[in-house]
Amino acid sequence: MQKLSRVLLVDDHPTINHLNERLLTSLGIANQYLAATDGTEALAVLAQFSTQANANLTCPILLLLDVKMAGMTFLVACPRLPLAWQRAAVLCCPRPPQVSKIWGRV
Repeated sequence: MQKLSRVLLVDDHPTINHLNERLLTSLGIANQYLAATDGTEALAVLAQFSTQANANLTCPILLLLDVKMAGMTFLVACPRLPLAWQRAAVLCCPRPPQVSKIWGRV
């Protein structure tokens, strides 16, 4: 499998971002990992790839976002992503019952 150029990890716990990076690195998933601590920071990181100055940079191909974060949550951040990145966003949650509550399913 060909490696992805970049992955953006988004979690309000730096340890989780670090562990996800180590896991994905051990699996040979990507060449580079970027990290953000909430949706606001993730949007700012992605905006850097839209500027003229960074036109030669390859944007992250995959976004791994925690569902419940301090600051801007996944549910608020995801609709604000450009459509191409919404399709690349993957929801991460260590506690599946909370996902059901967030989506309105009990």
